[in-house]
This record gives sequence, C-alpha cells and structure tokens, in this order.
Amino acid sequence: MSAILLGVAAAILDVSMVNVALPRIAFQLNVAAADSIFIVNAYQISMVASLLVFSALGDAIGYKVIYILGSILFAASSLACSIATSFDHLVLIRAIQGLGGSAMTAVNIAIIRSIYPAHQFGKAIGFSALVVALSFCAGPLISSIILSYGSWSLIFFLNFMIGTVVFIMTAAFLPNDHRKDSVAIPWLDFFIVVAGLFLIAFSLAALGLSGYGNARFIAGGASFAIGLTIILFNSKSFRKFLPHPYSKGKFLTAIFITTLGYMAQGSALISLPFFFSLAYAENLPKTVTALVFWALFSGIAAYFSGRASDKWNSVHLLVGGLFFMFVGIALLAISGAGGAVWLACLCAAVAGTGFGIFQTPNLKLILSYSPVQESGRSNGVLATLRLLGQMAGGVIAAGSLSLSAEQGAHWALIASALCAFSAFALANMQRAREL
Repeated sequence: MSAILLGVAAAILDVSMVNVALPRIAFQLNVAAADSIFIVNAYQISMVASLLVFSALGDAIGYKVIYILGSILFAASSLACSIATSFDHLVLIRAIQGLGGSAMTAVNIAIIRSIYPAHQFGKAIGFSALVVALSFCAGPLISSIILSYGSWSLIFFLNFMIGTVVFIMTAAFLPNDHRKDSVAIPWLDFFIVVAGLFLIAFSLAALGLSGYGNARFIAGGASFAIGLTIILFNSKSFRKFLPHPYSKGKFLTAIFITTLGYMAQGSALISLPFFFSLAYAENLPKTVTALVFWALFSGIAAYFSGRASDKWNSVHLLVGGLFFMFVGIALLAISGAGGAVWLACLCAAVAGTGFGIFQTPNLKLILSYSPVQESGRSNGVLATLRLLGQMAGGVIAAGSLSLSAEQGAHWALIASALCAFSAFALANMQRAREL
C-alpha cells in the first residue's frame, strides 16, 4: 500500500509543483506564457489517450507489471525533464512522463481493491484521497522552496528520486497477480482508442489556451470532430477497453455524474485565483488560503467518507457530497471577491468538504457496477473521465475569462456551481431509483 500511496503522491506533486514553476520555466526557456501551458497539456493529453489502454492491459497481464512499467517511465522521463535544454524537448519528454503517470494511475485503484478486503476498501480509498489532498497542499510549498534556492530542473529531479523509490518498493513488496483476462485485443484497436482519445484531449487543451485567437477554435473544433468520428465509427474497438457493467443505465448515469463533478472542480479551482486577484491585486494571500482550505478539507472529508462508505449506502454519501459542493461554490460566487478572508475560506472549506465526500462513493459505485476481474477497466474509465472533466472545466474557465477579464471568473464559478447542481440532481435521481 505504501508503494501505491507514494506513486499517487508523486503524480499529484508533479502537477502541483510544475504549475507553480511554469512562469520560471517560460522565462528561462524564452517562450511565451501561453505556450508554456503545453508543458502541462502534454502530460494531460498523454494520460487521457492511454489510460483505457493501460487499464485493459492491467486486466490482461497483471496490475503489478503495468505499475512497474509506469514507475520506470515516470522516473526516467523525470530525469530527462531535469536536463532538458529546450521547450520542444521538455514538451516531448513531458508527454512520455504522462504515459508513466497514466500507467500507474490506470491500475492503482484496482491494486488497492485486490489487496484489501471488501469491507475495508472504502477506508483504503479514503486514505488515498487524503494523501492526494496533502500532496496538493505540499506541492506549491515544495516548489516555491526549490525555486527560491535553485533551478526548476530540481523539481523534475525530485520526481526522478520519488519515482525510483516507487519502482523499488513496487518490485519488492507488491504481490504478484496472475493473468486475469484472457481476451486478446488486436493492436489496431489499441491504435484506434489512443488516436480517438488523443484528439479529444488535444481539442480541450487547444480550446483552453488563452492566446492564438480564432486558430485555437478551429484547431480544437477540428480535432474534437475527428476524434469523435473515430470513436463513433469504431465503437466496437472502444467497447473492448470498457468494463461490462451489470446495469448499463446505472453505469451511464455514474459516468455523467463523474464528468459533471470533476468539471465543477476543474472550473472552480482554475477560476478562483482570477476571481480574487483580478479585482484586488492584494488578494493573493486570500487565494492561496482558500485553495489550501479546499484541498485540506477535501482530503479529510474523503478519508472519513471512505470509512463511512464501508457501512452506509454510497449513493446517499454521493448525493450529500455534491450538495455541499454546490452550496460552497455558489456561496463563493454570491459573496464576491471583496468579502472577508474568513468567509472565502469557509465557503472553500464547504465546497472542498463536499468534493471530498463525493470522491470515494463515486469511485466505489463505478467499480461496483462491473465484475471484480474488470477493476482495471473500471478504474481506467474513472481516471479518464476525471481528467476530461477537469480539462473541460478548464475550458469553461478560460472561455469565460476570454469573454470578460473582469467578470469571467465570476461566470466560471457560476458555471461550476451549475455543473455541481446537475451532478447532484442526477445522483438524487439515481438514489430514488435504488430505494
């Protein structure tokens, strides 16, 4: 379990530390700030394109093999990032690093499910979510310390050291798992799935850029249309990488709930810094404090929600979490950027608590709708939806800011609240059907 949690922490620390370091990287590599976003996008696009593939391979050849492969890729590419001397090389290596992070993310929940008894699974997932929240809080602090005394390349070198430790611990302590799924998947299907999801993810990344005028809409729209066409005309290939749920209706509803929930999170977390700082430049401390309160209460709530989900109905927890998330985000939008610091922190804590309560029962429900031997596929679907939802939330925030620099962040928060409310309404309908 320690190897899994350390791998989770490494992935979260990477994202949160690199986000803080983007301005320094852009300056030292002599690239525009808008272009530097591709350092993050390359990582996300690779993950979205490959998560379903790695999850299916985990079901077929074993989760430990895939996790070890991911830790090797992550560590090696992190070392390569630390010595990159040009922007193009860094973006390319970040894409490879995303493959490593994808391989670990695609099977980590399936591994936890395989090593924990069913009555303790929620507790284990809740503890994993707590590690995610603490890593999210620690990332900016660690990055700021590194940047104060050294180069941004040290951030990637730290990732290399953590990734190496994850590899050693995984190889030494993670139990071997036998081949679980004997269904052979043709290599052409792998290519089709990667190509379709890559284009969908690229379209969201392109639309989320702040510059390039109408070119981003043309590129994003064309990429989305081609990717969606590939998926629709090759649905048989995609189904081979998806679990076979006991109830397709419940599983489809869970997919929409998951996507809307992470869209709400993505839009809120990206828009909050702009919401506070555009109107009041001195509000940076308020922004940081609000984000820390969101992450901290999210982790604590996720831990206790995980423990509760082992005893209570997960759907009830899901509904309650989404309600609190909606209330917290709506209160942030209503209170405005000029409100007291304690009020902003309170609203962020309520929203973060709701999001934390939402995470674990949502994950358990998606896994429960499919057979245990397809845990890898179910986890891959969840991880893909999480990333696509967060990227779509980023597009909402970026689009709102492009429409109005003064009111865009406020509109994005309202859109975030609407996404949370929509997810809450769907979850409530799901609860009513199961009662």
